[in-house]
Amino acid sequence: MLLTRRRKKEIKIVEIIENFLKAFLKFEEIYKKYLQGKIKFYDIEKFIDNKEGNLLFDLKESSHFLFRYSDKSYIKERERLFDLVMGSIFHEAMKFRENFYQITAYRPKYVKFKKRKGISPYERSLIDQFRKIINRAQKGMDEGIKETRQLFIDAKSQLEELLTEYWRNDLLVRFLLENKRLFQKVYGNKKHEEMLLKICGDGWSEVYNRVAMSYLKGKYFQFAAKYFGKAKKINPENISYAFFFYFSSAMRSYYENRYYSSLVLFKKMTRFYEDRFFPYLKQTIETLKKIEHEAKEEKNEKLFKWTKNFMNSLEDLLTIKEKSLIKDSLSI
Repeated sequence: MLLTRRRKKEIKIVEIIENFLKAFLKFEEIYKKYLQGKIKFYDIEKFIDNKEGNLLFDLKESSHFLFRYSDKSYIKERERLFDLVMGSIFHEAMKFRENFYQITAYRPKYVKFKKRKGISPYERSLIDQFRKIINRAQKGMDEGIKETRQLFIDAKSQLEELLTEYWRNDLLVRFLLENKRLFQKVYGNKKHEEMLLKICGDGWSEVYNRVAMSYLKGKYFQFAAKYFGKAKKINPENISYAFFFYFSSAMRSYYENRYYSSLVLFKKMTRFYEDRFFPYLKQTIETLKKIEHEAKEEKNEKLFKWTKNFMNSLEDLLTIKEKSLIKDSLSI
């Protein structure tokens, strides 16, 4: 299936958000160890590196790809600013890594060399140069990690504002709902609920409905049924929630070869049918044809008869609707 430009951006946005949250937490671990004087080079070498597959590098590259190198007419000012901060975080972190490496790799040798006896004037001059280099590296390291942390904090606030602009992105709603702990570790417990409700706007039933529709589009019927069920439980009067709950549940049963269960659920679905659900009626009939074929192959007369009768009633409804659509089109 070919993805539209909008869908590609939606997928990339979720990737950026996930990587940022993980990078933020990883850097906080590093910062805490640094303040405690317990940090080692191996704590940062795989996090701060100029290589593909590295979390911070991938975050920076994804941000540049989406918010810097894409068609400029599709990039918002807030996105440009966020990308600028992502680039700054990466480069400040790389400078911190270099200074930290100088401290850990060369300072011990410098201290050992300085303690030698019988140092020549030339060696003494070198020692003085090393001392200046080490001092600069230490100062740069102290300033660098503080600047990097402040940039992370600024980006955290920027991202919170950006999230509300992506309210149409069902993949984002799904990510936020299913990565609650990750989001809460960065933004706090209350912010998770506030953000989801702000994006969806119509309470928790709509949050679950948005996530369920996302799964339904991808034909992940098990998860679609799960979240339509949650939405239906909150708002049992909503016809759409009920229709799609039974539809996705029936499709799940079909793919699990539970054909009788699928038929029962499809029948329950029809109680909530409205014209706007017409495409799913056609999909239901196509599924029933497959069940009918399986029943015939397995010589299951009972299943064959049940399926045939139910399918005939739906095809009558389908014919009426298709005739109505043709009539409407001719009258335009």
